[in-house]
Amino acid sequence: MTGKVVNMTWRETGLRTIDGDDIIIPNTIVSKEMILNESLGGGDEARRMKVGVGYHTPPNQVKHVMAEAALRSEGVLASPAPEVWLIDFADFAVIYEMRFWIDAYERYEQVEDEVRTRIWYAFRRHGIEIPFPIRNVYVHSVPAEEEELARRKDLDEKVSLMRPVEILQALNDEELTRLAAQVGWQHFGKGEILVKQAEAGDSFFIITSGRVSVSVESGQGRQTIVAHIDAGGFFGEGSLLTGEPRTATITAVEDVRVLVIDKPAFAGILAQNPSIVESLSRILENRLMELARKKAEAEAAEQAVPVEPFSVILRKIKKFFGI
Repeated sequence: MTGKVVNMTWRETGLRTIDGDDIIIPNTIVSKEMILNESLGGGDEARRMKVGVGYHTPPNQVKHVMAEAALRSEGVLASPAPEVWLIDFADFAVIYEMRFWIDAYERYEQVEDEVRTRIWYAFRRHGIEIPFPIRNVYVHSVPAEEEELARRKDLDEKVSLMRPVEILQALNDEELTRLAAQVGWQHFGKGEILVKQAEAGDSFFIITSGRVSVSVESGQGRQTIVAHIDAGGFFGEGSLLTGEPRTATITAVEDVRVLVIDKPAFAGILAQNPSIVESLSRILENRLMELARKKAEAEAAEQAVPVEPFSVILRKIKKFFGI
């Protein structure tokens, strides 16, 4: 039985369980049992969690993704850091066990829910399968025409979402279609951080559903929300075009689906049409000026931090893509 001691007399001890039930236990019983005090030692508590993963994913990748998902979960301590072990090769899955630490034992159910939720979304983004036992195998053959129709529908959806995006309007229809064929979808759960300020990155995100918040770190180390971006909006163009660290932290306000364009996909377009670099530089300059203005407003600063001029941005893009 687990609960918080709320009352104690010479005859009995009162407990309140995690479910909110009040239980009275005679001390004659308490004195005969082994008691584990979860509040001693600073209150930090280790929790363990097992997950089965498909055989096709390398163990080191699974371990990294699980640990990162735990660290991004509210209530999980960064120190001691989460640890992940491969513990068994089962019939239908490779079994991993993770140990992570929390500082509020009474919230362990909420924290474990948060961790499992983060793992699910992280696995989906990285193409990691959580298999289930198979008793019967059914083979379903998809006609080539059906596959081509599905591929065309997916491509058309990507192009329609990319076409209105300001930074991609320098591309013609052929370039846009070619780029769309190389980009993919990702899903993030409510509360997950998509990108973090000052982290390295070279990808650009278009929000296809959901909403995110944009926050920047002030001089006092406090995160301040300066904007929200809804479906149809985008972010990350600075990192995509110059490879510079993220200028803001982007967090999912609700479940979000995004289209992700990374440097390798974009490099092919620029290699064949380097003339669009100047247009991209001008667009990026305007976007950075707008973000600087919003940051200054959030911090009540008299003026925004100066943004690098067009010529410098142009030079950085050319250098980053080797043009």
